[in-house]
Parts: sequence; structure tokens; C-alpha cells
Amino acid sequence: MLRRVILAALLSTLACDGFPLTRDVRVQKLDTVASALDRDPDAKVLEFTAIPRPDLLGSKSWAVRGGHRASSQSTPRTAVMIPLVDASWTPDQPIAVWVRLDARTDDPKSPAMQTEIDALLDAAKAGPLRVNATQTLPEDVDMDGTNAFTIGAKRAMAQHGLMSPTGAVLATWPAKTKGSVRLAD
Repeated sequence: MLRRVILAALLSTLACDGFPLTRDVRVQKLDTVASALDRDPDAKVLEFTAIPRPDLLGSKSWAVRGGHRASSQSTPRTAVMIPLVDASWTPDQPIAVWVRLDARTDDPKSPAMQTEIDALLDAAKAGPLRVNATQTLPEDVDMDGTNAFTIGAKRAMAQHGLMSPTGAVLATWPAKTKGSVRLAD
């Protein structure tokens, strides 16, 4: 208990004008989606103007078993990986950023998934997108595994003849706006 009191006192002392604290996440603003390949590797939130291409998505579906061990019911889940590209992008150029959307469905073309896709499309039209840089594309992907990020991106590449380099950003949207306590910029 004493530690908490001391910590609270210390934090309140630091939160004066000389040491402003914030919980806002740091955002790396990029000029292009393609420049995400050269981003700061510690950047967790990226911002750029992008065009989502749901016509080029890849997906992974699975079932989530209920919370009780005795439960035999399962809930279907699907994740889609959608490439984000610049306005000048052509299919012979690499995909630098993939964004993951999830829905409770076993069909990537379901109304539930379409609602998620429509929200992403609307956000991209409204202005720059912010995404959480969650993972990067590895060199090798276990297509029999469970990682919906990598499997969805690889399936999209195979199905649509796309390429994406090792280290491409595998992101989630919308980006988190709050992070851990830190000194303000």
C-alpha cells in the first residue's frame, strides 16, 4: 500500500507543467503507404492516406469454443486481410500494409463482414487512416497454423497474384488511441 501512495505522489509531482504526462499513443505519420516498409520499427501506430482493396482480400476462418469446458457450442470467426495501397499502386508493386478485420461469421462475404469492410472504406474516404502495426509478414508462413494475419495475407497473395515482402506491416484497424503513461512530446 505504501508503494502505491509513493508512486501516486511521484506521478502527481511529475504531472506539473515541467513534466507533462499523457496516455496518447505516439503516431508515425507517413507520406505514403509504401513508405511503411521503411517505418520506425518501434512505431506501433501508423497514419497515412490509403485505399483499401477488399476486392483483393484473403481470409482465415475458425471456431471459438464456448467459455465452459463442458460447452460443445462454438462461435464461428473470420478474419480478412485487406491490402492498403496508394492511389498510384499497380498490381505489380508490393503490398506494404495489410489490415485485419474480424467478424463473428464463417463467411468472409457475410453481411457482418461487409459491415466491417464498409466502415474501413468510409474511414479511408474521410481522411488518413490510423492502424496498429501489430505484426510483420515473416519469410515462412505455416498455412496449417492459427495466425490469421499471416495466413490471410498469404492466401490473398496466392489468389490474386500479389506480392508482399518479408517485414510488410500486418495491422489492425481502428488504431488504439490510448497507450501507457509517458511524458508528453
